[in-house]
Order: sequence, then structure tokens, then C-alpha cells
Amino acid sequence: MGSLTAITRLPSPSMDSAVRTFVAHERIDVAKVLLQHASYRAALEAAGASVVVIDADPGSPDCVFIEDTAIVLDELAILCSMGAPSRRSEPAVVEPALAKLRKIVRVELPATIDGGDVIVTGRTILVGQSGRTNSAASVHTDSIQATMSCSRRSSFAPP
Repeated sequence: MGSLTAITRLPSPSMDSAVRTFVAHERIDVAKVLLQHASYRAALEAAGASVVVIDADPGSPDCVFIEDTAIVLDELAILCSMGAPSRRSEPAVVEPALAKLRKIVRVELPATIDGGDVIVTGRTILVGQSGRTNSAASVHTDSIQATMSCSRRSSFAPP
């Protein structure tokens, strides 16, 4: 088994202003979140992962949700073009850490894709279209996957 690297990002002190789509706005206890994130990193290390930690950005309330910024495959990492305008700066911050581990390809505007709308299973990439992932992203990921012997399926999620 090869080495495992987990890239994490510290929670933003402005996390209480994070984008919320399907849950009511409740106050987020940032001190508690920081303790939970430390436990999360410790669990990753206990599982044998080398943990890379990227600093938080007070101007990016959602930055802890690093899995939304890229789709990481064995061969490469696809940097997302975030659908929420407030999150569009996040992938560039993650890119240097990912570039040490994978070749980088990008999805560019007007295509928008959020890693949370993607599931990778074997050699199939499932892309859900939502308020944050549009059909242009599906077309863009098709061209990337064509070079990798992968297939893509689209589905529609609630906006």
C-alpha cells in the first residue's frame, strides 16, 4: 500500500457566515469546531495518513470544506470552479499542496462544479447537477475523463 496524504484546511474564524443550503442558520461555535478539527486530524494521523494543514482564511467562511475544491483521482486532481461566488478563491489556495501530489487540471468558468456534487466509484465519476454544478462542468469533465479511460454519469440534484 502506498503512502496516504490527507490535505486539510483549518476552519475560518468567520465560519458562522458559511453558505448553508439545506439547514437552518444556527450559530457555529468556532472554538468547538477548532477542537473537533484537531481531533479529526489526529484520527487521520492515527489511521496512518500524513496530514497537510492549510491555514484558514478569515475571508472564506467555508474554507474548511476542502473536499469541495478539487476532485482527486489516482492520476490527477481536477481543480473545481466553485458555483458559489464567495468560494471561488478557495481552489487556488489548495492547488500548491495538491500539485505536490498530482498533476493538476482545471475546470474554468463559465463551468461551475463543486466537489460535494461528485462521487468517484472505481473508474466512474458521478457528477450531480445542482445550484453549484452546472451542465457545462459535466461537458468539461468529459474531456478530462476521455484521456483517463473513465466514464461519467450526470444526475440532477435539488438547487
